[in-house]
Amino acid sequence: MGPPSPSHESLPSPGSQSQFHLQQQPRTQRSRGGCQTCRIKKVKCDETRPICRRCVRLELTCDYTRLPRKKYTRRVIASPAASSPANLITRTDAASTPSDSLIGRGDNSYLGEFGSGSLSDTQSADVSLPPLNTTADDGLALDLSPDCAAILSPSDHSAIHFFRFVLPGMVGTRISMHSGPGLVWKLAQQSPMVLHMVCAVSGQTWSEKTSGSKSDAESRRLRAIQHYRDGLQMLAVATQIPSEITYLPPVLATLWLMLLYELRFGDGCGIGVDAHLRGATSILLGRSRLTTSDSSDPRTSQIIEPENFCPVSCRILVWLSHADGGAVLNGFGGYFNNLLGTSSVDISETEAEGRLQRVRQLQKRSVLANYDLWGRSYPQTELLEDMQCSDLSCFDAECAQLKFMVGSLAAAEHRDNVPHGSWRQSVAGAIRNVRSRFIEIKESQV
Repeated sequence: MGPPSPSHESLPSPGSQSQFHLQQQPRTQRSRGGCQTCRIKKVKCDETRPICRRCVRLELTCDYTRLPRKKYTRRVIASPAASSPANLITRTDAASTPSDSLIGRGDNSYLGEFGSGSLSDTQSADVSLPPLNTTADDGLALDLSPDCAAILSPSDHSAIHFFRFVLPGMVGTRISMHSGPGLVWKLAQQSPMVLHMVCAVSGQTWSEKTSGSKSDAESRRLRAIQHYRDGLQMLAVATQIPSEITYLPPVLATLWLMLLYELRFGDGCGIGVDAHLRGATSILLGRSRLTTSDSSDPRTSQIIEPENFCPVSCRILVWLSHADGGAVLNGFGGYFNNLLGTSSVDISETEAEGRLQRVRQLQKRSVLANYDLWGRSYPQTELLEDMQCSDLSCFDAECAQLKFMVGSLAAAEHRDNVPHGSWRQSVAGAIRNVRSRFIEIKESQV
């Protein structure tokens, strides 16, 4: 018998012909390279990096961070040995603020401020982890120094992307590489100490943001804790002799990131925030011995003078002043802002005006902070914007001092159980002073 006719093999039946054509139609695959902001809204993204055109047009936060896929797990019956408590790897005793392990070591001037208590209500565990199997974004130009590149694992790249391109839109209206987080990232590119804290803050936030498995989130959390511990150790070494610190911005940036970490992931009682504010104060006091001349009044030699700091340091000092002012309103802190005046007890009208003037000088000197970091590559349009927003920035900085004054007054009256009439008048006069000078800004925001 001959072979069957080819026509019977190649031609489908009339009933299945339509189904055959449907199966042969090419499927269009949706791109998965767009930003999360567009994908959540189910709109087309042009995938322009670092910020897509839709997010630029609508002034949205453009988030290109990759969300991990949910792992597929086979349904198998676990053996008794695998489910025994001895073989579980989940660490539930790891602290979110792992600074306890460094408290009380040596005579370090920074760590000496931690002797009164721990930064966390739980004991830290050994959180040394192998690098996670997360691929880095090839388009992410980190431009790190060799020392900084050596401390990163592939899993840290998503956290860094979050810090650079997502966090600026969460903390301010300036979505730019030259925003506040952008300034810190510029320092982190050359300072492993700052980079550790960048990975700690953004890694913890990123572990809460993602919708992956619990084990992945726990691994990212433990990785962030390890970065915090490493950053704190490096800070202790760098500030062992405050008078020998040659470049202050990385130290101040590390302290600011540690304050952010404690405010977001701390014990909720402000112990860690209070300890870091004490540490910042001790560093500045130790460093001021070189920058101030001998004075008959020791309190005068401890005042922060803007001309003794570079513009970048002045910018971060204003941030620290804000954090300390908020702490005073909540019943602790105040050490840092004490350095902006000769007295924190019974503030006179002259003292209040002096504090406002000093923090205003700090802010005005910080206007050139970005230009000081980026040099001629800093866009002229952004520099012009910095100049135009100078008054608004001064208003914001002086409000930090008002928070400190009000909080100090409330604490003194609560402690002494008597009203301080002259102190109240000084604080009220300071508030009227700020209101009269910035009334146009206040009315324009209404």
